[in-house]
Amino acid sequence: MDFTYKTYCMGRMLLDKGIGYMYSKDTRDLGKTKRIYDVQKSMFNSLYDLTYQSTYIIGNIYLGNAYNARDYYSLSNNNIGLIINCTEEIPNYFKDHFDYHRIDVKDVNGANIYPYIDECVELIHDYIDNNPLKDVFVHCFMGSSRSATIVAAYLMKYYKFNLRDAVSFIKEKRNIININTDFYNQLKQYQKYLRNGEI
Repeated sequence: MDFTYKTYCMGRMLLDKGIGYMYSKDTRDLGKTKRIYDVQKSMFNSLYDLTYQSTYIIGNIYLGNAYNARDYYSLSNNNIGLIINCTEEIPNYFKDHFDYHRIDVKDVNGANIYPYIDECVELIHDYIDNNPLKDVFVHCFMGSSRSATIVAAYLMKYYKFNLRDAVSFIKEKRNIININTDFYNQLKQYQKYLRNGEI
């Protein structure tokens, strides 16, 4: 049952959005997207990365990918109550069972996640305050850039990490993270805001 269901989830996710997304112009541009770690991955390796389970980060926070977002039983077993969907392309699969918040941003050069950062960080914080027995799942397509950006910002604001330590901490837990350099620079801007109140 478990293997069959997980295979079903992967297949549905790929059929729903994944295959079209992986062969879209935006995804072809992903290979050109500058990242903080200079690691080139083949399409096969990227597909393999989608098999990663969601990763417990800290407190009530999990980080994951589109496959994890499609796996109802894992979400339930991890006691997820709120899902932060950091994609344009992946549906909110279980709207009747979980609270959702979507960030419509692409993981490409020139993308701007900054306007969403503090809003998401506050939403996560408020949700955990009001639902201490529930957890929050933050995901994007691969679980490596957009979602990692939001989780890093959360660590910076509520755990007082500096940016470098926040990213290193997440990478120790989930070694596939590789944040878009534009998002990383926007996190630098967010760090400055947290320190000095300057946007």
